[in-house]
Formats: sequence, structure tokens, C-alpha cells
Amino acid sequence: MTTTTITWDPEAKMLGADPTATLALDRSAWERLGAIFTEVDDGDGATPGLATATAIVAGASLQFGVLDYTGDTTYLLVPETGLDRRSTVGLLETLQAAGAIRLDTDLLDLANGEPLITLEERVAQLERRLAQTQSELTPRRRRPTKGSGRRWLRKPAKTSRSSMQGT
Repeated sequence: MTTTTITWDPEAKMLGADPTATLALDRSAWERLGAIFTEVDDGDGATPGLATATAIVAGASLQFGVLDYTGDTTYLLVPETGLDRRSTVGLLETLQAAGAIRLDTDLLDLANGEPLITLEERVAQLERRLAQTQSELTPRRRRPTKGSGRRWLRKPAKTSRSSMQGT
């Protein structure tokens, strides 16, 4: 899959990265998206499949990888950039925008254990901020003070019918 945001490498490149997220996608799902896996030695006696790509995340080019140990899940590899949590979150959002993953169903775990904020949580936060801002900006009615121009009128006295008729 080559889109304006993701370009898969024809041969996997070695990445100095640890898994940053676990995804509920198997190797064949990634291959349908254009990933090309190469078997690599992981240094622990296993040879998982590795696919690498470059994505445009927040206007910058970010290399990442997908590691497959032939299970139902794969691992996202993001090299340390000094902002690796933000890079991982940005990459996940880019992959979702490109139609490669769905965060609500495919993201199983982040390496640091912090879950991504869901869309519903983001909307709730924005609604709370909007309500707070509106209450701060809404002018409050001032209570009338003594002598503020309001005068209470007296009810006119009832008069009898006979006085009204002039008798």
C-alpha cells in the first residue's frame, strides 16, 4: 500500500526499536495493505517476519516496522525519537486515517501501559471545556439594588359601586 501517508519498503530494513504497541492484525492483514515481510533473527533464537515502512506523521517522515511472530497479533516498532509516545500515537492515528487499522478494535496494548484516549472521551473533554468556557463568558444578571428605578406600585383602593355612580 502506497498512499500519501504510508510507503512500504520492498525489503525490510533493520530498526533500532522495541515494540511500542500490540495490534490485533495478523501478517496477512498487513500484507493486504502492502507490507512485505522478511524473516529476521531476533537475537533470542526466533525468526519473526519484519516489514518496514515510512509514514508522514505530523508533517514529518517516520520510519516504523511491523513484527510478526505468526500469531493473531503483530507488534508495531517505532524507533526512539525523543518523543516516542507521541510518535507512536501519531503513527497509530496516521495508520487509522489511511484505513490500515481501527484504533477501537485493533489496538490491544501500548508499551507504556497507558491507553489511548477514545473518541468518546475526547468529545466529553471538549464538551466539559466548552461548558466551562461558556459559563465564564455568559454575563450574569445583576440583581436590582435599592433605588435602581424599580418602584412597587400600590393597588388602587376598591371603591363601592355607589361612589362610582355619583350617588
